[in-house]
Amino acid sequence: MVFILLVIGAILIQSFFAQQITFPIQKEIQAFEQIKRTQDYSIRLETNQKDEFSKLAISINELLDYIEKEKNRDQEKKNIASSSRKRWTNYFRVFRY
Repeated sequence: MVFILLVIGAILIQSFFAQQITFPIQKEIQAFEQIKRTQDYSIRLETNQKDEFSKLAISINELLDYIEKEKNRDQEKKNIASSSRKRWTNYFRVFRY
């Protein structure tokens, strides 16, 4: 009887620790899938604990910050090039007529 209780206790403890390890990983995977699906780089992972998963989440958030800034910078360059092209096109139209 004691052996059965020890086995049940060990299984419960093991499943608790397994859940504590896999839950943060599952949240990070869900965030990655959402970013991939929506191309929204403003999504950030929660970092409310002081463990290795939070350190990983902080690093991922910093990487997402960098990607978001680069994407915005590229968009600004495209906007400037587009507006510049329109100005030159309008400028040359004046001289054609």
